[in-house]
Amino acid sequence: MEELIEIGRSFVQAMRERRGLASVDEMYAENAQSIEAVVPPVRQFRVSKGREAIKGKR
Repeated sequence: MEELIEIGRSFVQAMRERRGLASVDEMYAENAQSIEAVVPPVRQFRVSKGREAIKGKR
């Protein structure tokens, strides 16, 4: 559990320092997925798969 807390703290610190994209390679698995929800009535969502796709969202 402590490891997860430390990862979370590192992630928040990277965002505060505007190094979010740089931290993707360090903190995300190669096969990570980012799911973006949308507001109804559409009820669809978008999935970005992999580090490069996640970086491309930003």
